[in-house]
Amino acid sequence: IAARSPDSTAAVKRLLDATYCEADDRRKLHLETALQRRLLGGWNQLASAARGLGAPPLLQPSFAARSDEWLAEADAEAEAEVRAMLDGGEVEVRGDEVSEACA
Repeated sequence: IAARSPDSTAAVKRLLDATYCEADDRRKLHLETALQRRLLGGWNQLASAARGLGAPPLLQPSFAARSDEWLAEADAEAEAEVRAMLDGGEVEVRGDEVSEACA
């Protein structure tokens, strides 16, 4: 995982967290599409493509640090976990909203 794009790793985690208990396939695909659009054209996507296409190591750009948009989601998730611990329950983060986790 550490050798992959930090942005794509964050997007996969976000998708899994948001859709783990989701039964609506349409919502899952919509979220996956939105996350992919955020990834396309970024520096880390370029670096990942260069590695995937077999560019020599000397010509492969290194990954940039995780972008701020993913950090904001991580902060929201951490805040939701703290609230859940204080309330004695579990929560699932979906974008900007917080809902109860599936049973």
